Amino acid sequence: MAALAATVIPDRPIGSGVPYVAMIPGEGLWGSAADSMFAGERHMIVVLQVANAAMFVPLGLFAYAAARVPSPTGIVLGCVVLSVAIEAVQLVMNAGRVVDVDDVVFNAAGAVVGCLLASAAWMATGGGAGRDVRRHAARGHPLRSWLSQLRD
Repeated sequence: MAALAATVIPDRPIGSGVPYVAMIPGEGLWGSAADSMFAGERHMIVVLQVANAAMFVPLGLFAYAAARVPSPTGIVLGCVVLSVAIEAVQLVMNAGRVVDVDDVVFNAAGAVVGCLLASAAWMATGGGAGRDVRRHAARGHPLRSWLSQLRD
């Protein structure tokens, strides 16, 4: 929800912006537009792209942890679809947001990092906590077993 709020809430009234779509990957960081930037502007773009990646790390991590059979490829593709949808909403709203393919690239990179972190945690715990959860769930709720003992 925080990612959606940070990326979709308009900066200006809807329909009042000048639509701009940056379709060349890396153009803002290394392309001809970057040549005329001050160092502070380039630094700000790097910070924004790192924030774009960081915003999707928890999404990749939690999606991996929540899946019965985690598929990093499916999770990253789902995050890419979400990122493209966010950019499409920004374009349609036309409210001061720049639609940039770099946002999608860095969001996907964040999802990959999240999946890698979750996968490492999964392997470090010997297949995750799912096995323990299933074992305890099979026993039933502790209050229920205590009540059943009282009845016996």
